[in-house]
Amino acid sequence: MSSSHEDPPPSHGLTGLAERVLGYMDRPWRAVAIVVLLILFGLGFAAWEERVRLFGFLEVRHPAALKLGELQAAASNLLIVTTADVVTIWSVDIGANSQELLVAKQRNGRWDFGPTQLPVATETLSSSDIVKLFRGHPICDDPANRGSLLMKHLATIGMHRMCAAPAPPAPDLLLGVIYLAWRTPPDPPIEEAALHAELATASAIVSR
Repeated sequence: MSSSHEDPPPSHGLTGLAERVLGYMDRPWRAVAIVVLLILFGLGFAAWEERVRLFGFLEVRHPAALKLGELQAAASNLLIVTTADVVTIWSVDIGANSQELLVAKQRNGRWDFGPTQLPVATETLSSSDIVKLFRGHPICDDPANRGSLLMKHLATIGMHRMCAAPAPPAPDLLLGVIYLAWRTPPDPPIEEAALHAELATASAIVSR
């Protein structure tokens, strides 16, 4: 004779899973364990979803640098297209307060400025100049108005106008400076065109 009471069939799907979980959580320590596992699962899922961004943070990036092999040609081209009498390109290390001469071109003469390495501040640029260049802005002035060794030398050899452009011409990164100098200050349209060429060159000589 069969019994009048029969066990209900086992539940399937989410309902069955929920019943098994609730049945397992009949004691407090088991409930705590379930909560901890859920939290760990949530953290793992979030980390997986953010894997691309996390790998981006860990990715080794190649730092920007001056294209040393292209500087001679760049300076020669600037001497032609800007009508400048002097073109010099210096590398800059703000952290070490150092500026090193890499290329110098002088029209109808030879660049004879002795030091090839100078402090950036005081001996080459003022603090306000450094801030402007570091923000990606060029500087143009009469070298005689500035007291650094480099500006004094430009004035001594007869230069009456100079423009300094940061390399690259972008904020928060200063790897080098290009200086153009003229014996006769160029007319504003010519200076504007020269500055445009100087900034384009300052961008082109930096690898990213």
